[in-house]
Amino acid sequence: MDVVNCFLYLLISTLTLINNAVSQREPLVTVAQGSLRGLIKNDQDGNKFYSFTGIPYAKPPVGPRRFKVSEPPSSWDGVRNATVEGSACLQYDDTKNTTVGKEDCLYLNVYTRDLPDKGTKPKPVMFWIHGGSFISGDGGSFYGPDFLLTQDIVLVTVNYRLGFLGYIQAKGIPGNLGFKDQIVAMKWVKNNIRVFNGDPNQVTIFGESSGSASVHYHVLSPLTRGLFQRAILESGTALNPWGDYSYHDIVKVAKTANPSITTEEQAAEYFRNLPSDEILRLQNTITSSRNVGGPYVFALNIEKPSRDAFISRNIIDILTSGEYNKVPLLIGFNDREGILDEVVRELENETVTAKNFIPHNIDFHGNETLRQIYIKKFNDFYLSTPDRDSYIKAYSDTMFVAGIFGTVKNHIKTCNKKVFLYKFAGDTGLNYIKVAVNVTDIPGASHGDELGYLFKTTSTPNIQPGSVEDKSWRRMVKLWTNFAKYGNPTPNASDLGVVWTPVDLSQWNLLHIENSGLTMKSNTETRTIEFWADLYHQSRNTINYL
Repeated sequence: MDVVNCFLYLLISTLTLINNAVSQREPLVTVAQGSLRGLIKNDQDGNKFYSFTGIPYAKPPVGPRRFKVSEPPSSWDGVRNATVEGSACLQYDDTKNTTVGKEDCLYLNVYTRDLPDKGTKPKPVMFWIHGGSFISGDGGSFYGPDFLLTQDIVLVTVNYRLGFLGYIQAKGIPGNLGFKDQIVAMKWVKNNIRVFNGDPNQVTIFGESSGSASVHYHVLSPLTRGLFQRAILESGTALNPWGDYSYHDIVKVAKTANPSITTEEQAAEYFRNLPSDEILRLQNTITSSRNVGGPYVFALNIEKPSRDAFISRNIIDILTSGEYNKVPLLIGFNDREGILDEVVRELENETVTAKNFIPHNIDFHGNETLRQIYIKKFNDFYLSTPDRDSYIKAYSDTMFVAGIFGTVKNHIKTCNKKVFLYKFAGDTGLNYIKVAVNVTDIPGASHGDELGYLFKTTSTPNIQPGSVEDKSWRRMVKLWTNFAKYGNPTPNASDLGVVWTPVDLSQWNLLHIENSGLTMKSNTETRTIEFWADLYHQSRNTINYL
């Protein structure tokens, strides 16, 4: 080999080593809009995965695009840095008493174990929609992928517009913008996930609380057909009393700031030009009070029928018609959802009686005698001994459990796809909410506690191998990712020691998820189901709920 060839050989070898080192440190992918540079990280077991964060899935909804349906993102030149999360959407942080986030917030994050290469097979995709009462939260670092990425899936987490900016509706302002943001993100995944080694035809959407209700809306919406194949609902559905529709009077809200406003058009124009911090201030004035049995101020709007309408019929009418996206469902609740609500009630010394728990859409047709009968029945069923446990049960069933049972029943009746029902009762150091509010002395799993078993949160403790925490999160992750892969959380009974039997309305099969393991039970919630069916049947609006 002569000197020149030797030099070229050494140069090429050196460049190859450098490129390999760079690619190991900074993985590159190219999506429809341009190239992205990500990071290599390690999952809970120390194995590498690729992280791409702060990816724009839509144009910023700012300036003239405020209150408009989001548009696909613009392309960029060069390589975009995808190692930093995008901003959360604008919201008020009660814990810090400050405004956080920006209007420019339509970003998502993608985490994958492998990038496409010879011999690699596209992997199931799990698309996460965060909760937060439709007014707070984001898809960022709180939902760490370290647990889920121990399994062979691709994880996507997403931000979407919140509160006023996401859910206000008026003449000239289309409703449900936050949900339509989620759809634009799903379409982005459909078009781009292959470059992350994801399978666009094997997508599971999943969420918790209002994120779970969002998942249910997508199951019911004609706009999402073909964008996902499975759905996981954690502690929230469209039939919960806070999920079936929202209420707000845009003119009334605007008048509190500008008394001269008298029409929707004037109010809409006022809000189009109002600084974002003022929008949040007004938002806080109408979301500060709690109503146990009432709807949320910001949630689903039933739109006028059109080809662009997200949902244009009452939820129960869609469910009973069977005209929705028929996909397998994994759905459930925590055994003591109401812990956090009860803690807040005690701290604020609120007086709550049985009448406060009657859902807003139970119409007694002006029959005050009948109303009082059912208030007494509720009191006897839940609050005859008005202690902490009684209130926790009342909050849990009113706000979450009853609507979940109704959702299961209606899907079973109108869909031939399997529905897997669970009750989560994990109680370890991974119970995120109880740890965060320092109420670990109260037994059971509060609303939101299961999040700590799927995601490495900002408060996840050090987990010792073989500990109850270690065994518990591995069980949960295996169930959820099995469902995403196979449409069945227990395709192989020997893996988890149980076969999760789908719901049959003659036998309500329910998987109990506990510290000690997994147990299948049947018809354990019969009294609760019968009580709520009786209550819902008092109103034409809810007769088919359960």
